[in-house]
Amino acid sequence: MNDVIITKGKPDDLGLFLMIDQQFSESTNPSSFFEECLQNKAALLAYNKKKEPLGFLLFQIFWGNTPFLALLKVIPNAQGKGVGSALLNSFEKEMQQQKFSFYMSSTEESNDEGISFHQKKGFCESG
Repeated sequence: MNDVIITKGKPDDLGLFLMIDQQFSESTNPSSFFEECLQNKAALLAYNKKKEPLGFLLFQIFWGNTPFLALLKVIPNAQGKGVGSALLNSFEKEMQQQKFSFYMSSTEESNDEGISFHQKKGFCESG
């Protein structure tokens, strides 16, 4: 999907983030988690050219020096079309601009799609 637009999430975008999150049966994140990431400018939102939301990425900075990709979700009908890659690329560029040399991520052991995505992007299992 070449027409992916990535923007920084803003507190006013909370409803969009929750709408995307609610499309997944495993949605267990409280709205306060989204609010915190949006307030901390630690959220990216993916749109198409029609300004329809496609997915998001939330991150945190642990211990002041370790970026952590906390949550990446792409709506079902946009999966496999480059949206997740576009979000990850934007996140990586931002981390490089902030002078971080690495970041961490995590996925559920039962999340085969998430594990496959991580592996395709070069992540190494560490625990």
